[in-house]
Amino acid sequence: ELELLRAMFCESELQVDGQGIHVQLRPQTGGEASQRFVEATLSMHIPQGCSPGTAPTLSLARVRGLVDEEEARLLHGVRQRALELAVRGEGSLYALIEYAQELLTELNRGGDCPVCRDALFDGWSESASDAVSAVVLVPCYHSFHAECLGHWWHVYQEAQAVPLERDAAAAAAQAAKAARSDAEQLHRKVAASEQAMDDLRCQLRALTAADPPVAASVLRGKDEQCARCEEEHHRLQLRGQRADTRARAAEESARKIRATQQEEQTRTPLPCPVCRAAIPTQVLEAAGVLAQPPPIEITQAERRLPPVTDSPTPRLGRPS
Repeated sequence: ELELLRAMFCESELQVDGQGIHVQLRPQTGGEASQRFVEATLSMHIPQGCSPGTAPTLSLARVRGLVDEEEARLLHGVRQRALELAVRGEGSLYALIEYAQELLTELNRGGDCPVCRDALFDGWSESASDAVSAVVLVPCYHSFHAECLGHWWHVYQEAQAVPLERDAAAAAAQAAKAARSDAEQLHRKVAASEQAMDDLRCQLRALTAADPPVAASVLRGKDEQCARCEEEHHRLQLRGQRADTRARAAEESARKIRATQQEEQTRTPLPCPVCRAAIPTQVLEAAGVLAQPPPIEITQAERRLPPVTDSPTPRLGRPS
């Protein structure tokens, strides 16, 4: 039996020591590692000289991605199967391991997102690639909707931002907005001036073609009025061009400040919302988390989130 297990599992998956046989269990996902959201190690202690009618002592270790209730269900199911095999005199360890993997596969297809508390998968199946891609498994074996983890990332970055840096970005954005507003207001004045100039020209043409002819002083006065309007229009155009230049410069400055802050943010690992273990930026980028839009509003309570910790809590799994 032991030789069969050694032939079926590699050294990293099977360990044999004085405490028993330890097998790493992974859900069956057709070879897709990205769809494995749980794992556990099944430890089997077999007393020396026992017969096939003796059930091994079973326990679970290094459980990841399961809550206490799911872990208890898994262990209870495997123990029940071990007793059934022992009663029939079929003490096959491989059959027991295979059954444990089937149970783990069932537990791999459920659970809730710890952020929004909604189901991770809605009608999940192995062919539902879109549903799977919308779920992120982080190194500490907690699973989230990509959108929810993106929301958490934006909230955390806002909470960790230095007040002076946040104020500088806000001031730059406000200055850019004010500069653009001034430019748009000048453009409206230019458009109004152009319309007034066209109206004066039409009036001058009408007076010139009038029959009987109007007095020369009237024509001269209207022509001078047109000239003054054209001069004012030209001045407004120059002011509008300068306002556009200032607005573009202010917007570019705000963009650079924001880009610098985002670059600093992407270097900082994100704490897991459940256990506070660090989630590397590379994981977030690969899962498309950083591309998620920010939340509409960040509350004052969210601004006071605690920082990331170097060591996660011992218990790993989805909240019940």
